[in-house]
Amino acid sequence: MKIFTKFFFILFFSLVSYASFSQCQYVITKDAKKITIPSDFPVKLSSGNPAQDQSDFDAALLKWKKVNITLINFAMTPKEISDGTYIEIPRSIYLSFSADKQKAVNAFPDFYKIIQ
Repeated sequence: MKIFTKFFFILFFSLVSYASFSQCQYVITKDAKKITIPSDFPVKLSSGNPAQDQSDFDAALLKWKKVNITLINFAMTPKEISDGTYIEIPRSIYLSFSADKQKAVNAFPDFYKIIQ
């Protein structure tokens, strides 16, 4: 029983750690930079109510940037990007996103790039 309990806790904390610390890359090609960002970045979802979608996104982005203070000056929406700036998302992380987040990511393939 003790061995099973230890195994369970190791497995549980490994999964929690992976989910909590999964990383993506914010890429700025003109500066040849890659900045690691958490994979919980917000995306603008589409509910059919553009004003509410924008309000929800702005609130989520503000909350995210408060937690990730070093990323406060980075553009996190496709309309803010310049050429060669995008977010790289490992396929394993992309597959863990909700269907709504995957749809939002798929809507902007120049800004969100799924990698192997």
